Amino acid sequence: MAQTTGSKKYYLVDGAAMRQADRDTSEKIGIPSLVLMERAALAAKEEITRRFPPCKVAILCGKGNNGADGLALARLLALAGYEVFPYTLGSAKEGSSHALQQAILEHLGYRVFPYVEGCLQDAKPQVAVDALFGTGLSRAPEGLSLSAIRDINRAGENGAFVVSLDVPSGISSDTGLLFGEAVRADLTVTFGFYKLGPMLDPARSYCGKTVLSDIGIPEKALEQPLVYTRSDVDLPCLLPPRAEGGNKGTFGKVVLAAGSRGMAGAALLCSEAAGRTGAGMVKVFTGEANREILQIKRPECLLAAYDPEDAAGTLAAFQETMAWGDVIAAGPGLGKDPLKVRLVTALLEYAATGPLRGNGSRKSFLLDADAVRIVAQEHLYPLLEQAGAAAPVLLTPHLGEGAALLSCSVGELKKDRFSLGASFAKKYHVALLLKDAQSALFAPDEEDIYLNTSGTSALATAGSGDVLSGICAALLGQGLSAFAAGEAGSLLHALAGKALEKRLGARGVLAGDLPAAAAKVLAGMEEERRKTPAD
Repeated sequence: MAQTTGSKKYYLVDGAAMRQADRDTSEKIGIPSLVLMERAALAAKEEITRRFPPCKVAILCGKGNNGADGLALARLLALAGYEVFPYTLGSAKEGSSHALQQAILEHLGYRVFPYVEGCLQDAKPQVAVDALFGTGLSRAPEGLSLSAIRDINRAGENGAFVVSLDVPSGISSDTGLLFGEAVRADLTVTFGFYKLGPMLDPARSYCGKTVLSDIGIPEKALEQPLVYTRSDVDLPCLLPPRAEGGNKGTFGKVVLAAGSRGMAGAALLCSEAAGRTGAGMVKVFTGEANREILQIKRPECLLAAYDPEDAAGTLAAFQETMAWGDVIAAGPGLGKDPLKVRLVTALLEYAATGPLRGNGSRKSFLLDADAVRIVAQEHLYPLLEQAGAAAPVLLTPHLGEGAALLSCSVGELKKDRFSLGASFAKKYHVALLLKDAQSALFAPDEEDIYLNTSGTSALATAGSGDVLSGICAALLGQGLSAFAAGEAGSLLHALAGKALEKRLGARGVLAGDLPAAAAKVLAGMEEERRKTPAD
């Protein structure tokens, strides 16, 4: 399989992993926790002073380490000439970092105020800082804590710039779900590593701009398995090189079993996407009803049209078509009638034999949409497991299809997608891309989980998933592993959506716009490669 190098993983940690890394950095590596706290406060101070000249700043501090960060920030801002009002919610434990930071402030002659409901309305700050909970929250805030969240949001509504330290208070740092009400930040300064929950909906919309600050916690302090994301600029490192002397056979023969009567659009979208992202040859296996439109709209594609009334002839034609291809993808607009069940079954049986491409590598398989539904509906899990053990297999369901596949509700999947997805991928030896506003990718042989955080609501349009299937199939044909194709394909799909959003707006993007936009992203990437001098 083609390899990719040079890209960076940005790790996303939940609350427990962050606390463990913080603890290990202090106890095992030897960097004192107060040093980490000072660097966190300094990072937040720099973000505020870069945006605002000396002004009035109110900081609401909880009783834990997040509150201690807030008190350290209060000291640094006060020493820089800001009018600072630090408020604490209750007494800190004697000997704690919070108590120490409060004592330092008071030794320097600065007051620390007990929080009372409505105090921000009286203070009228230009900047309101949320230092209530950080990653430590595990239940709905109540009492003074809930009042403090409401006061911070009210200050924001009245014109204050709201800054949250590490994680906006009121959201789960693990799942991104809300514990009732939550702070709506304009800026979140997160420390050490990005936090997982704030990258997910609905929490993402509460964070404003998120800035990552390196406070000295090394990646070595993290434990496996981990969730990571990529920067948009990483795409070139994830894609296979394009051989200058290659031919149409070099870049993969892609079979797309897609479309049915009334669903020709799915076949058109995924076939164009595959062609525009580098597949050497594309053959569409679809119903006879789609012949004319495919030949008119996609003349560059080969066509294998079948008669849905001739089941035996259709299955024989599908076997012949699969033997031709290097990649066999099925599902977009396919339908779920008995004939389509037999086609998906035949695909899995063929994959389970571990068929080889002409170059001696294994053929790859992709199941999307209706093909995924059929696996769940017909309980084809034993066949899926055999196929995954024998050949590279990538599944690309959206959350509804994924919930059916994993035998859970969409709500359960959203709440526990990482453990459920990872377990499924390992059990059935497949790469699993759960499509969502932030798509998650799992593999059977890698501990790390990829979360695509580059998406846009412009992609929330009918047919967008069909385009992604075509992109991933093309990348499989060019030699990427199932996991690598899902990673690079989902990022390219997201970047195409973002490019279109700039030009057409989030509401104006159609799925049919995406293949050409993806090609333009790739063209820009190749142009940058040509400009960059070789080492």
